Amino acid sequence: PYKRATLIFKDPQRLKKILNNPERPVQILFAGKAHPQNDAGKELIRTINHFAQQDGYRGKIVFIEGYSMAVSRALVSGSDVWLNNPRRPLEASGTSGQKVPINGGINLSILDGWWPEAYNGHNGWAIGDGVEFADPEMQDQHDSQSLYELLEKEVVPNFYDRDENGVPKRWVQMAKESFKTIIHQFSTHRMIWEYLEKYYLPGIKQAEYLATDNYAQLKEHVRWLKNISSKWSAIRFNVLANGAENRIFSAGEEREINILVYLDGLKPEEVKVELVLERQDALQSHQNMETITLPLKKELGNGQYEYGKKIKAKSDGAYRFSCRVLPNNPKLLHKHDIRLIKWLD
Repeated sequence: PYKRATLIFKDPQRLKKILNNPERPVQILFAGKAHPQNDAGKELIRTINHFAQQDGYRGKIVFIEGYSMAVSRALVSGSDVWLNNPRRPLEASGTSGQKVPINGGINLSILDGWWPEAYNGHNGWAIGDGVEFADPEMQDQHDSQSLYELLEKEVVPNFYDRDENGVPKRWVQMAKESFKTIIHQFSTHRMIWEYLEKYYLPGIKQAEYLATDNYAQLKEHVRWLKNISSKWSAIRFNVLANGAENRIFSAGEEREINILVYLDGLKPEEVKVELVLERQDALQSHQNMETITLPLKKELGNGQYEYGKKIKAKSDGAYRFSCRVLPNNPKLLHKHDIRLIKWLD
């Protein structure tokens, strides 16, 4: 299961030392239910209970039975640390962790779901470094070692290290940073306003505009949609310089990317040509993807146009390029509204 609830048991003896430090003891609470047909989920719960009943873990590992909304509320409001260790990149969001900061809790999570957007290095802890391994066992080993390191060197010491007044200053500072940076951004209030400002209000404005002059604007837009849809399959690309394959860049180096596009009678302003630039690490995991609009440079005749610009590498490394064409029209609320896209082969 992608949630990897038992990842923390990867090295039982190391975990036992963390839990039973006489000066800095730790207790971990688990809660949840498995669907009657979810045998893998049942096995996770069985494993947790197995550890919870063993010497050295009894009272340190606790499984709360009868999971409910009331139990969930108690956990998110009363936990000092919220642990989330899914297998990247399978976490859709991780909304439970978003509820913790308002109660003074701090997140300890894999960089997946919502956490890469929220984590700033000072408002919680990131398990691992975002690297994804093809071998699940290697991934679990890598992430579990990172989790133990964080618990031993940062999480537990920060909680127990106190000043002369008994205040864990580093812990309080991180909790405040978590509160300050996360609550306003990951809230229903922000979500509703963002939907309103980005989608509902523009949608209403667009509908009113298209309805003017007895729907003349709408009729014109429909004609445009039919025309561009009929010609879309004929669009073709050619790379004129520095093609869309792996290239090695040095930091600050400029390379000119030029793309020849055949538009089959479409006007150049009816399309947008974009370069997708992706930096890759040695394990080929996706990092630092950037989309750059290529301006029109010149018309070549016979329905062909040249687009391009100079691209400067932000850092050393291997980069992969691709290029795509999308419809462009001021009446479109979003560039993907009509689901037409053409990628360079």
